[in-house]
Amino acid sequence: MSLQVQLLEDMRHFKAHYANCFILSCRQQDYRGELSNMPTFILKQMNLQQMQQFVKQNTVENEPTRHKALQVIADSSQDNLRELLAIPLYSLMFVRTLRHDRGIAKSFVLLIKQFIEGLLIRESEKSDIDEPRFLLFLYRFAYLCVTERKNDNNTAVLGIDIEDMLQGSPKSSKQFLYDEVKLFLEFAQQLNILIKDKKQHKYSFVHPEYQIYFAAKGKQYFAPDAQLDYQQLHLYKLIRFDIGLSEQPHHGILELAEHNVLLASLCFQDEFNSSTHIKTQLIEQAQQQIQSQNYTLATFSLMFNRVVSRNLRWYFAKRRI
Repeated sequence: MSLQVQLLEDMRHFKAHYANCFILSCRQQDYRGELSNMPTFILKQMNLQQMQQFVKQNTVENEPTRHKALQVIADSSQDNLRELLAIPLYSLMFVRTLRHDRGIAKSFVLLIKQFIEGLLIRESEKSDIDEPRFLLFLYRFAYLCVTERKNDNNTAVLGIDIEDMLQGSPKSSKQFLYDEVKLFLEFAQQLNILIKDKKQHKYSFVHPEYQIYFAAKGKQYFAPDAQLDYQQLHLYKLIRFDIGLSEQPHHGILELAEHNVLLASLCFQDEFNSSTHIKTQLIEQAQQQIQSQNYTLATFSLMFNRVVSRNLRWYFAKRRI
């Protein structure tokens, strides 16, 4: 069970015991239709002025970081990045990567990578934890959550089941022992990477992107030559991160577009520095695949609850698909 499913059940339980309930959320697509008879208030993304104020508040003691961040926000050519920074969580991640001199990420996936790497470096210096083994633990756990448990959205796993999941790792110098797993689970909670449901004794990643990032790293480490099935919905986020972490993401995007142009367009949308050449080829592939009736916009929207790149959206709207 994922945190999303558990949260939905908790809200239903809350509603059953209290007459006056409402939902305050920034993820309306996660609950649409499930609790439609409850008043829902949607948290909007930040506008330009709010983004600037957010950066200033989180860089009070770091003028260079504030200057860099405000420059990016003011740059109209950085549409994809600015759209992402309208979400407070990602804006905070961005500021912290700049604060640690990690440079401006070239894509959404690399932003997540830089943030997590900075977090691990900063916290591991304060601990005597075996960092390589700890990373292998996170890689393996996340990869198995996505591939075997077929859940790409904060898979919740009983603590007693985690040790069984981690047995037989092909590249581990030894199996993960119970005491070692317990130590790593506690350290991951300290880093705010994992969270524990104390009532059910279940662990899950704090944010879906954390799980997918570590799963993609696990795929690279444990199964680098494995071909991910682009027809399996639970693997779509993993495919996006696998391509985003590769040395040649544009090559991976174009290769994927031959089979699934809509998923390829999502990978392309993750890139902050858009390539006109790549965009043109994606549109051409979309025209071919739509004409062959491989896709409908309705099906795609149902799967992802979001739209593809602006150019592809225009093409689909024109055809009224």
